[in-house]
Amino acid sequence: MGVSIYSTEAGLHWDRTFNETSVFASTFTPTGRYPSGYWWESSGLLRLKLAVSIVDGSWVWRPIGGRLWGITFPVWLLPRTVASKGIDNGQYRFSVEVRLPLLGTMLSYSGNLSPAPSRIKPGLPSENTS
Repeated sequence: MGVSIYSTEAGLHWDRTFNETSVFASTFTPTGRYPSGYWWESSGLLRLKLAVSIVDGSWVWRPIGGRLWGITFPVWLLPRTVASKGIDNGQYRFSVEVRLPLLGTMLSYSGNLSPAPSRIKPGLPSENTS
């Protein structure tokens, strides 16, 4: 699994690559400030409204709303996301599990992020100004 994280004026982008072929890209956009603020995670036609709790020094994401094709869904119909990120023994660690009501776990992944050389993403302005 590979994860590319970068920011633009549109938000914080997480591009996850599974088995070196399948890419799941999403953009996180903050609204307000902690503790009453929240984040929108957008991927295609799906938007999840996520609250953040701090548990044992780690961020824990909690779905509090969502939209699919612009239609607002009640919280009980949303995927249950158990997601967190934090520092564990000096390493940035993340964990994600997605459960659907009545169906159970559909996807889970976790790991440690290690820094890689910075790469300019296609379509982003270059830092080279000469």
